[in-house]
Amino acid sequence: MTDGWDMSAGTSAKGAVRAGGDGEPSILSLAWSNKVAISLCGLAAALTAYIALSTVTPTYTARTQVLLEQNATSVMDQSAGAAGQRITPAEAQSTIIVMESTDVLRSVAEELELTNRAEFNSELRESGLLDTVKSELRDLVSGVVPAGEPEEGALRIAPDDPLAGVIRELRKAVEIRVMGESAIVEVRAMTQNPSLAAAITDAVAENYIAQQLVQKYESAVRATEWLEDRTEQLRIVLQDADARVTDFRSEQLSAGAQTVADIEPRLEELTRQIARVGAELSDTRAQRDELLQLYEEDNFMSLVPLFGIASITALHQELLVAETELVDRTARFGDDPSVTAQRQVRDGVRTRLEAEVRNALAGLDVRVDVLSKRLINAEEDLQAMRRELVDRQQTELRLTELERESEASQQVYNRFLVEVKEVRERSQFQTPAARIITWADVPVAPTAPQKAKMAVVAGLGGGALALLLIALLRDNRPRVRNAEELAEMTGVDAIEQIPAPGAAGAPLALLERMRAEPESPGAQSLRWLRYRLRARRKGQTNVILVTSARAETGKSGISVALAETFASDGVSTVLVNIDGQATDLLSIDSVGALRDMPFRYLDYTEHTMRALNECAGEAAGDLADRLRILKSTDVIIINGPSVLRSADALEMSEMASRVLLVCNWNETPSALVQQSVNVLRDAGSRVDAIAMNNVPRRSLKPVTYMPRSPQPPKAIAAPQG
Repeated sequence: MTDGWDMSAGTSAKGAVRAGGDGEPSILSLAWSNKVAISLCGLAAALTAYIALSTVTPTYTARTQVLLEQNATSVMDQSAGAAGQRITPAEAQSTIIVMESTDVLRSVAEELELTNRAEFNSELRESGLLDTVKSELRDLVSGVVPAGEPEEGALRIAPDDPLAGVIRELRKAVEIRVMGESAIVEVRAMTQNPSLAAAITDAVAENYIAQQLVQKYESAVRATEWLEDRTEQLRIVLQDADARVTDFRSEQLSAGAQTVADIEPRLEELTRQIARVGAELSDTRAQRDELLQLYEEDNFMSLVPLFGIASITALHQELLVAETELVDRTARFGDDPSVTAQRQVRDGVRTRLEAEVRNALAGLDVRVDVLSKRLINAEEDLQAMRRELVDRQQTELRLTELERESEASQQVYNRFLVEVKEVRERSQFQTPAARIITWADVPVAPTAPQKAKMAVVAGLGGGALALLLIALLRDNRPRVRNAEELAEMTGVDAIEQIPAPGAAGAPLALLERMRAEPESPGAQSLRWLRYRLRARRKGQTNVILVTSARAETGKSGISVALAETFASDGVSTVLVNIDGQATDLLSIDSVGALRDMPFRYLDYTEHTMRALNECAGEAAGDLADRLRILKSTDVIIINGPSVLRSADALEMSEMASRVLLVCNWNETPSALVQQSVNVLRDAGSRVDAIAMNNVPRRSLKPVTYMPRSPQPPKAIAAPQG
């Protein structure tokens, strides 16, 4: 049994069992198994709630709808563009706060005389047991829990206000909300009087609109007074600004100062004049320097044409003639007195030419000095004129500032003057920022208590509470869910998973499924169980004890299906029932589907044996027949009681050849299975296989390692007829 082969279906061996899925206990299965108790608890809770709510005074709810319009102050503001603007969430919330304010609720309470109604005035109500309990609880809570923050703003109520209690009760009865993302505010009131509920909602809306108009009118009056005072102040400021402009202009005219427009042309002309003098001075200096250089170099040939002076030109011609004559005489006469005389003549002409040139250079120096002085004077005049221009610009800038200040004062004054006139006109006719679009109808049916709905809720709550108590009080020990963990915990090699049949709980459901689908996972699991529980030696009667850790549903069905599995393999089989709690097997002979079953069934329960003992004559023959059947049968399957509850199971396990322990997936505690295996081992018996019944198909896993066998078990043949 430790050797194995690879297959796609069958049972699992040690270290390679068919694993079931791990999961938590199903709350649905727990509820279904205790459906009667849960239903009774839910029904009792629903009836109790319905009876209790029948004694409660009914309340009625009325509704009034108010449309928030554009924040206009008068008909002058109702333009097409303004009508298209949307009400912001902040404006809608502000409207709700104002409607719930103490001033609005006070007006409603006074208008409807709510102080005379016991629903809103606690002093008019008779103090009952419920009121006493509420008062004591309120005092107890106030002594333990610190007082909350006081109301602020529009919701504050003075402690000494005679209507404080009425306003608080009215605020509790009134609910105001914005309908979705629209600009419609709905006012709801819940009271015991339907007519009063409608009157309260309408009164809240009307008083809100009326107070809005009063506040707008008062705001317009205050705005008009402020604007008139401010306009008068601005008029005085404008007069002062105009006076400063006039005084400044008068000062400038009396001083005879020139304007910037007069100075700028003169400045440009002086600038051009300086440019011309500067150019002329540069030319004269350049000419004088060049002539002086030629004179110092004695280059009269280049100097004379530059001067262009007739006297210098004539002297130069005369010098040239004298030079020519001197050269000619020297060449002809040598050192002769005539040559000496001619040389003196030449030297005299040269002396006169040099004197004339020096006079011309002196004239150029004089001209350079004159032009330099003119340039200096012109530049000084230019600087003075520029300073005067800057002064005039500063003066005109100051004048411009005064004029702008005057113009700004004039514009502000004009705007305020126009605003004063507009506010005066708007204050004559004010329009509200909201209007009632739906007036409250007097409710006919009460809105609370909703006895039917609350009874249903109470019933569901009672059932849920009962289910919770059952879940808390039931055995919450770990359940059998994983075949690998079960094999490791118990030390049993063969752990077989039986899929859950379609008709859960029926003892013959597994047999019917096996007959209808011979190749189903359940049929294959039973064939592997037959292989595991076969006789150790040929020719030996195989006694198989089917037991469990506790009374398990489905154990009898596995016993029947296992008996048919052995019988269909051609082995004579008998099913013996000794479990007195297996009442579903007492009438198995009368089941029509089992009349042609290939195995025999014997009932050895205490009830049956007592009945046989009462009929002593018939009992001897019946017991003899039973004994003969048992002796002539190859396989005896005993549907025994639970191991931990009956000593008969231990006695039968000692006589049995094989022992099969049945447990239910996600129901049988793992500790009970392990305890049962240990008890059987202590009694000298061995658990050959464990059948994990009712395993969901989603928790079944394919087998990857199987024990070796000459051939796989053959399928169960469907019965004929």
